[in-house]
Amino acid sequence: MKTASDDPALHGLAAILLRDSCECAECRDSGNGQRLGSITDLPADVSVIETRTAGNSVTVIFGPDGHRAVLVTRPDLMLTFRLEPGDCVVFDNTRILHARTGFAATGQRHLQGCYADLDGAASTMAVLRRKRGETG
Repeated sequence: MKTASDDPALHGLAAILLRDSCECAECRDSGNGQRLGSITDLPADVSVIETRTAGNSVTVIFGPDGHRAVLVTRPDLMLTFRLEPGDCVVFDNTRILHARTGFAATGQRHLQGCYADLDGAASTMAVLRRKRGETG
């Protein structure tokens, strides 16, 4: 998979994940901002063809379709906290950009990740509704 490794601000992020952030009218509902398609609908050969940095934002332009995503660093919107043993944090990977700061190499660290497939849950609900004869 191609990555956006040419721009240090985007180092290591898969191009297709960034492309999924496009907010144009073809990709997002103008009323609620929800994606109009799935990441699996995107071209398999998505790549970053250009990046433009201005102030606290990076505009990423993708090939082969010319879509773009604007990534903004907004310290006023950042939430920083320290997890303690037993803490759990849950977030939607498709709606929140997350990261971590450094940690001391001298201590012990254990992080358990877990992923839930929201499309699978939506599909299951649709099947159950159809079986009950419900609409919507």
